[in-house]
Amino acid sequence: MPKPVLTIFYQFNPWHTTIGGIQTIIINFIKYAPPEFDVRLVGTGVDPNEPLGQWQEKELAGRKLSFLPLILVENDDVRGLIPTTLRYTGALLRQNFASNFMHFHRIEPTLATFQWNGDKTLVIHNDIEEQMSGSGGDKGSILWRYLPSVYFRLEKLLVGQFAEILSCNSNSCQFYRDRYPEIADRITFYQNTVDPEIFYPLPAEQRPAAREAFAKERSLPTDTRFLLFAGRLHPQKDPVLLVQTVAALQDPTVHQWH
Repeated sequence: MPKPVLTIFYQFNPWHTTIGGIQTIIINFIKYAPPEFDVRLVGTGVDPNEPLGQWQEKELAGRKLSFLPLILVENDDVRGLIPTTLRYTGALLRQNFASNFMHFHRIEPTLATFQWNGDKTLVIHNDIEEQMSGSGGDKGSILWRYLPSVYFRLEKLLVGQFAEILSCNSNSCQFYRDRYPEIADRITFYQNTVDPEIFYPLPAEQRPAAREAFAKERSLPTDTRFLLFAGRLHPQKDPVLLVQTVAALQDPTVHQWH
């Protein structure tokens, strides 16, 4: 009996990816996806000599993966004249990759999926309301902020097709429940992902020595306690809250490490 197929749609190449939370979540999902599923990824190519629009059997994080590069993005760090999301969505309009389950990490590509049969999930990663208003000081994070009414009309057209909408941002969850009460029961908050093979606590007996060694490497007193900030210094990550937290502690033995 064939396995059910789960297809992930996002504009990146997991073997040549830039650092980012969405990319990490997708890679972790693929790595730990139940073996009962065949997982596919519709992403982007990085090699001009590589054919586009063809499925490839590859391996990612020890997991077999069917990968299809939909468009060419040689340098994901450089913003092109035509937004990558627009190019990706345009290319998807000419295809049909319907499968048993489909995960989308941006809403724009789902313009192509109205007629696709299957269980569709939208994953929201940010505080959309704040991004659209620019109230967080994040001026360049999303181009839609210059056309908010157009974006929300598009969103209203698309959200009804999803069996589930997931968000790791509690503000976004509430925002969407209030905005679309007719599908409020499909909107769910989820805890963000972590790879336990990379991030894990040391055994209790090893922690004091490891903490002392870590402090000495940084020429700090051995009784220093560390406050870790894992986000980049970016308005969306609220670094001001970090500064306020350190100030509120008023503890000279606490050292912030980024």
